[in-house]
Amino acid sequence: MVNKKIIYSIAVLLLCLVSWIIYSLNQPPEWEGSSQNKDWKTTFKDELSPKGFWNGSLMWNGKETVTVSSVLLTKNRSEVHSVDSKVVLEKGQTYNYLTTTEMIENKKDEVLLTIIWNDKNGSHEEVIRLEPKVRYFVIPVF
Repeated sequence: MVNKKIIYSIAVLLLCLVSWIIYSLNQPPEWEGSSQNKDWKTTFKDELSPKGFWNGSLMWNGKETVTVSSVLLTKNRSEVHSVDSKVVLEKGQTYNYLTTTEMIENKKDEVLLTIIWNDKNGSHEEVIRLEPKVRYFVIPVF
């Protein structure tokens, strides 16, 4: 009798775990990317809020202070969001360039982030390809 309860309990736990993984794999992916020289890192990810907000952020990892002039997020060569700004970033500082309820669901989409930035040597452009990140355990938000 005790063995059956243990077996049923384990079976129910495994069923719940498998269901959670299947649910998570069917959720929109989070997107990540970095520049070739690793000076820039960017993410577009779920905020885990009941309203379903997604945040786009970028981080500067270079040695000197830079000024971000504009940021452009595209999906399959169509503009998703753009912002013109004069944001000054120091090493390790993050800039949140986008908060939206729109998500990028198709893992086959081409998602690019273009950053126009300035330093003491002039103006530069960086194009970063964002790749989908598989999520195995997404907490359902009700």
